[in-house]
Amino acid sequence: MLLFTPVYGADFSGARTPRLAYAKGHADFTHLTISEIVPCDDRMDLFAAIVRSQGVWGLDFPFSLSTQALAALELASPLQLYEVCLAMSRREFYAWIEAKVGRSERKCTQHDLFCRATDVAAQAYSGCKRVNPALLPMLYSGGKLLAMLHRAGVAIYPHLPIEGAQAIVIEVYPSQVWHGLNVSRSVEFNFRLRSFWRCGVWFPKQNITSQDEADSVAACLIAGYNAQFFDASDKLPPYATEAERTHAAQEGFIYRLKKRLTV
Repeated sequence: MLLFTPVYGADFSGARTPRLAYAKGHADFTHLTISEIVPCDDRMDLFAAIVRSQGVWGLDFPFSLSTQALAALELASPLQLYEVCLAMSRREFYAWIEAKVGRSERKCTQHDLFCRATDVAAQAYSGCKRVNPALLPMLYSGGKLLAMLHRAGVAIYPHLPIEGAQAIVIEVYPSQVWHGLNVSRSVEFNFRLRSFWRCGVWFPKQNITSQDEADSVAACLIAGYNAQFFDASDKLPPYATEAERTHAAQEGFIYRLKKRLTV
């Protein structure tokens, strides 16, 4: 199952004063061993950790908008979206998205202006969502991070691969892990730790003490599972839908778990 080592997962935040953490793990064919969970004071700490690493990172924020939304914004690619995030203030970006695209608070059930094909497949929310969870701030702050990572030579799968890149980042959806384990996000963390043990995640050094840490481990698990598929020319796994494959170059892809979450 797990073929890429080391692997990382980060719990991201789009807030003005972010709380972030990332997990580092080492994968073999059956287990993911978490060697450390690292808090970050701000997003530049996460940027520096990714750039100096050699491995695959799962990041839990939207990597793009729908093909229709990019067209409404007169953007030809996700990279152009990332560069806009760098160029605009937060307030300018929000107003621009509101004027050109609008907002959506619903869960994605169809591919349209607000929802990517991969949002539908992953049963995720639109990147234009503003509350609970607020994904538009994550799209903005995450876009800035991706712009800087791309400039630093980090590959962004599947749509911006870089030959010979030492670090790779992918979009993941930690909530999918909790749904697969039938674990509420509100449960206490020792129970969450035992749930991870059931699907082959080991913690030899420390326990989970916060939601941020739990989500970073879930992101790490998804990254480790999907690294086995990166030899594909399009960097997409076999479980990708036809619609996801058609739109991945512009919309990106949410990598997820397609296995039983028990061992």
